[in-house]
Amino acid sequence: MGWWQKLFNQPSPAPMADHRLTTLVTMVLHQHRFLGEVLLQLPRQLVTTQRAAIGLAWQEGMLTIQVNPVTLGQLRDDEACLLLAHQALHVVWAHPVRYANYPHPDLVKLATDAAVNQYLPATPPGTVDLGQLERLLRKKLPVKQDSQEYLTILENASPAERDRLRAAGFKLNGDRPGKQTAPGKVAPNEETHAGWASAQNTNLGQQVQLVKLRRLVQQAWQQTPQRDRGLLPGAVRQQLTGSTPPVATP
Repeated sequence: MGWWQKLFNQPSPAPMADHRLTTLVTMVLHQHRFLGEVLLQLPRQLVTTQRAAIGLAWQEGMLTIQVNPVTLGQLRDDEACLLLAHQALHVVWAHPVRYANYPHPDLVKLATDAAVNQYLPATPPGTVDLGQLERLLRKKLPVKQDSQEYLTILENASPAERDRLRAAGFKLNGDRPGKQTAPGKVAPNEETHAGWASAQNTNLGQQVQLVKLRRLVQQAWQQTPQRDRGLLPGAVRQQLTGSTPPVATP
């Protein structure tokens, strides 16, 4: 127990965060049943070393939800629920496997976030949506497309477009230290994808990891009542019923 907790006789934040996380997952279950079921399939881990309030990371070949109890406490319930649903959508499309070894992780974050956030009622804190990218790039982008398509657009961005992204506070791959982000522009609870790269530290091949995630998602689908399946966006249902390739979009 830290001295400040002794001084004010407050309990450690970890048990409180664990209890709150359970409550938040229950809330997601009520709001988005299938995404809540996905979250229930994932082990949870409280960490204080990551900047993000909520993230995904590989631990011994298993994808886990990692939560910083301090930054989680800075979020309202609705913000935290959005972030949890956001992570579940990354899992549905196997983004933590598809992009684990990608050479441009900063651009991957922008592309995959813009893709999955189109299936949420609001943009989670610390993430980007399609509208933000359109305003910064100053051009219309295709809606509800494969994340790889958005990634290609970002990789081919002009110098002026990249400058506008940097000015808005987004780090871009290849930037020199101190060039990419104006101080204070990025929220302290920015959601990152740093844990995806830990897939490289396992002995599992990409195809094995894809199969494991696919089974996890299918288990969540089986646990979702039929009445709730009909409420899912068409692209999500196609992904789950196999009428599109298992990692095709977004």
